[in-house]
Amino acid sequence: MELLHRERHPAQKGTKVVSNILPIAQYESITNLLTADEQVIVKDLINATGSASEVLPDDMDPTNIWRYLAATCKGVRRTQEAASKLKFFLGRILVLVQANPEIHTSQGYVNFNDFITDGVPKLFGISRPEGFIVKKIDEELSSMLTIDELQDIGISKANFMANIFRQRLPPGTLPEIRTELTTKWIDRSRTMSLDEMKAEAVKENMAEDGDLDLVSVIFHLKESTYNRLKEFRSQPWVRVKAGESDTDVMEAFMGECSSWEAEAIEAMESVPAEEKWANGPTDD
Repeated sequence: MELLHRERHPAQKGTKVVSNILPIAQYESITNLLTADEQVIVKDLINATGSASEVLPDDMDPTNIWRYLAATCKGVRRTQEAASKLKFFLGRILVLVQANPEIHTSQGYVNFNDFITDGVPKLFGISRPEGFIVKKIDEELSSMLTIDELQDIGISKANFMANIFRQRLPPGTLPEIRTELTTKWIDRSRTMSLDEMKAEAVKENMAEDGDLDLVSVIFHLKESTYNRLKEFRSQPWVRVKAGESDTDVMEAFMGECSSWEAEAIEAMESVPAEEKWANGPTDD
């Protein structure tokens, strides 16, 4: 049996039917793992150094075009699936690295925070946020879900649940409360979208609207200031006082700086009006 390709609708004049191009066996193989032939094709394409038109010329045989199409599509999909699965294993590996500090100290990093902030990006190209996210997912979810289950749920929803559990299930939480909450959110993750899960969290007063979305902020600093900030962030007492995440540290900074308001108002009130308005009147 053959899958026929029609260039125009059959009712139209000039319909041209081309057969012997897409055998059903090849068509159905798209949904399966890469065959040995497809693995060779993907390997050759990855190792190719010429232009795409040189590797895949215009005069390729239609049957070979189909072979390369199937192999490439399946290769892309399998690569994405493999990357997704490996991220969850990476989280576990980072937990083990933290539990065995001789690993990062042997690479010249005094503590785990320095290693994941500077070492992992420099050595392996994995960013600090991504490393902390997958590590947190492993710490909060790996005892309840297999890697395949986590992969089905997806990293975004897994990260959301890990945040919920970390905030709402501190050490010492009663086992029955922990089981009830984790079971409820894991069940939701299998049927709800991420946005629906966020809406449920707000509805149940587990988070404020806006607390569940992250934004990236860029600060333009002098290198000397950045180095001081990095050194400050790596201090164990800072993590104890302010927390692990950048959000926690920024909240702590703003909390400490709130005392400046009263001092600034008092200082401004003591300034003579002519000096206060030296550069023009204010809106006050």
